[in-house]
Parts: sequence; structure tokens; C-alpha cells
Amino acid sequence: MTGIIDAATQAEYKDEAGEIWTYFQDSANSALYYVVQAPGLAVSSGAPRFHLSEAVDTDKNFITASCDITTELKPPPPTVRAGIEAALKAKGVASPIYQGMPYLSTGTGPEKNWAQFSFADAGGTVSQSHRAMPSLTGQQQANFNLSGLTATEAQFFKDYFSGVENAGTVSISYCLTVPAHLKGVTARVQFNSAKAYAYQRTFKWVS
Repeated sequence: MTGIIDAATQAEYKDEAGEIWTYFQDSANSALYYVVQAPGLAVSSGAPRFHLSEAVDTDKNFITASCDITTELKPPPPTVRAGIEAALKAKGVASPIYQGMPYLSTGTGPEKNWAQFSFADAGGTVSQSHRAMPSLTGQQQANFNLSGLTATEAQFFKDYFSGVENAGTVSISYCLTVPAHLKGVTARVQFNSAKAYAYQRTFKWVS
């Protein structure tokens, strides 16, 4: 039965940028391989799916702000897949075939499957972490609604997504479950994939 990873085949590939990609082979068909995707911001029309709204009084004084952010898992680019396939061929796999990671979509709750969005400004003035349930399908998109933001927190998002240097950091983490085999034992493996996400694109927010 395919769609179950062989935990004993865990290996890593380092791409040209120095990023590490973890991959596994299928327990029933060693030609099939799976790659743990990298978390990141969902992108639409070339820009992150990010929306900031501010509320002001009649004198234009700041009252509060809210922010909507969507994250997702990014599939490995063709160059990474080519590198992994070359490594598998060196191990004797004649024709490696890439497959999407077989994440479980049923029978698991938010304690086993979650996405986390964290941010902090460079000066350590503001920091927050939020969790949301991923879609459990496709690119595992997760939607975060951050409400009640202060003026300082709202300014952080303006600076960060406008490409201001040293504005602070954004970190995206995912924990998901897949079926796996290890030495004759059927198990469920949870991947906790985290990445400090540096996005250097300038775009306009909506106020």
C-alpha cells in the first residue's frame, strides 16, 4: 500500500541557498519519495495575502487595528527535486517519482495539526504568537485574524511588509501528521516545520 512513508529512509538535501529539505521514500514503493514542505506566506498576484485595517476617531487618532494573514506550505522547487532525485539515483533508485506528503486529513484534531504565526519587532517591544487550524488539504493554508492590535504592532506590520530593513521577524511553523512505517510498526509521525520568513517585497496595505 503506497501513501505511507518509510521513516527509516529519512534523509536531507541542502539546496544552493543553504536551506535543508527533509525527504522520505514510500514504504511500499521506494521509487516514490516525499518532501517536507517549507512554511511561508500565501501569495496572490505576486504579493503576500496580508490585509491590515486601522480604525481611527474623527480626529484621525489611532484607535485599534486588525490584520488578516494566510500561510501555507510551499512545495519543493524543481531544482530541489532534481537534487533529491540525483541522490536517490545514486542509491540505486532508477526512476524517482515525487509525491505530495500524505498528510492525514481525518481522525486528528488541532492538538496534532496546527499552524503557528509569530512576530516580533527588532527592539523587542512587541511580540505575539497565534495558532490556527490548517486546511488539511492542498497546500495546508491557514488563516490568521489578529485583532486588537496596538499602534506599535500595526506599525510593525507596515514596516515589515513594506521592506523596511531590520523591522523585525516573522516566524511560521506547522505541525502535521502522516502515516509511517518503522521496522514493521505502523505509526503516525508529526512534522514540526518552522521557518523565520523574510519577505522582501514592497506592497500597499489597506487602511
